[in-house]
Amino acid sequence: MKRRISFVLGTAVLAGLAVLPTQTATADVHRVRIVTGQGSVACTDGFVCLYENSGLNQPSPGRVLLTDGNIGWLSDYGFNDITSSVCNHTGVRATLYADSGMQGDWIMVDPGTCNNVPDWFNDTASSLHLN
Repeated sequence: MKRRISFVLGTAVLAGLAVLPTQTATADVHRVRIVTGQGSVACTDGFVCLYENSGLNQPSPGRVLLTDGNIGWLSDYGFNDITSSVCNHTGVRATLYADSGMQGDWIMVDPGTCNNVPDWFNDTASSLHLN
């Protein structure tokens, strides 16, 4: 594939055409997955994990959303307004927001922290930003 692209670009240059990129790729590429689990062991190093139940889904396993990047709307992953506990296994702070697009009330979760969200924020998170 690389040879074909090089050939096309080379041909365009030889033909006297300017070949310039029309847009720079700046997409925030990250991984998101949903698993069933419980406890901090369900959260892989390098990820922030949102649990649908308090106590990190203990005593019964539940859904866990794992991500290593920002999520502007948790509904895209079926996780809007259901987070009750969280683990941050990244090296940066994570901020959970009550509204999509990193808006509204928020809570911060420091690196290395696993806790229930405060009662006033239970089942409220709609977006996530890694600071």
